[in-house]
Amino acid sequence: MSTIGTAWSLAKKVEALLELEDKHGKAIAGIQGQIENLVQRVIALEGREELLMERAKSAAGMGAMAAMAEISRRVGGLETRAEIAIETRPRKRLAKQLPDGKTPEGRTRGNK
Repeated sequence: MSTIGTAWSLAKKVEALLELEDKHGKAIAGIQGQIENLVQRVIALEGREELLMERAKSAAGMGAMAAMAEISRRVGGLETRAEIAIETRPRKRLAKQLPDGKTPEGRTRGNK
């Protein structure tokens, strides 16, 4: 082989390298496009996550308010029942149960 053969072989190798470089450039461009698409999807998902967090907080707040309303309603009912029970008891029996010995009117037991 002469100089022409060596040059020809070298030219073929350079051509193969240029083809590989072109293939790799296209592959890298495709991968870069996929990465950009994934970044956009992550940004969209983060926005949805924030929205879901706000909705969850709102739902928890509404649940807590509903529970407090139910507790208030039940306590109010118990207070009403207790007041009715106190009003309907005989006075002497109630006076015996008060720790300071006073009637609901503020009189001491035995005094009128």
